[in-house]
Amino acid sequence: MENLIDGYYLYKTGEVGASARCLGCNFVRDIAEFPYETVLDERDKKHYTLKMEELVNPEGGKIYRIRFDQNEKTTKTLYQGEILIDSRDFAILQITYKPSYKAYDSYERKKYNHVWYLNSQPGWIQEMPFGETTVTYSKRGDYWCLNTIRQQYWVTYNHPQNSQRISYGYKNEVVVTNITRDPVVIRAFEGDKSMGVNQRWDEVVGETDEAFWENFNYLPIEATLQKELNKLDK
Repeated sequence: MENLIDGYYLYKTGEVGASARCLGCNFVRDIAEFPYETVLDERDKKHYTLKMEELVNPEGGKIYRIRFDQNEKTTKTLYQGEILIDSRDFAILQITYKPSYKAYDSYERKKYNHVWYLNSQPGWIQEMPFGETTVTYSKRGDYWCLNTIRQQYWVTYNHPQNSQRISYGYKNEVVVTNITRDPVVIRAFEGDKSMGVNQRWDEVVGETDEAFWENFNYLPIEATLQKELNKLDK
C-alpha cells in the first residue's frame, strides 16, 4: 500500500473518510442485528448461492457451516463468506464475509457513477475495495449476543485527470466485555453532542482520540437512540 493512514486523517480528507466508518458506527457490522443488504437480508436471498455441511462441535452436538457467494446471474455487488450455526440452539456462532469476486465486473461498470472528494479535490474514483469482516457471537447466561467484530479493508482511489493514486488500509476491532438488558442501566447512558464530553462512543470501543473529535459532529443516530431508550418501561 502506498499510504497507510489513520482514522483522523481519513476524516480530514472529506467524503472518503466515511469508508473507514465513524467510531460510533462500529456495531452496524453486526449483520445479525442489521441484516439490510447482506446475506441475511430476506430480500436478497435470490441473489445468493448457499451450500451447507455439518461439522462436529468439540463442545458437543454439531455445527452447520453455510458457505455463500453471489450467483452468476445477479448484477449487484454482494458478498461471499461463511456462517457457522450451533445445531442445538440454531444460534449464529460466526459470520465471515467479504466482497465477492463475482461482483468485480458489476462494480467496474458503475464505479464512475460516483466520484469522491479527496485532498480538497473532487473527481477521485474508488476501485473495488477488498478485505474481510468477521463477527462472532457467544452465549452469556440464557441468551446469545454479540461477542467480537473484526474488520480489515484496503481501498484504492485514482484521479484520472492528474494520474494520481492513493491507497489506504484500515483495521477495526470491537470486543464486547459486558452485556446488560437492565432498562435502568440502559437509560442511564447519556449521549452528548458537545465537544470534550466525558461519555463518548470512542471511549466505549477503545482509547480516546482527542484530535479526531476536534472537528467531528455527532451523528443523528444518538438522538434516535435516546428516543428509543426513553420508550423503555413506558
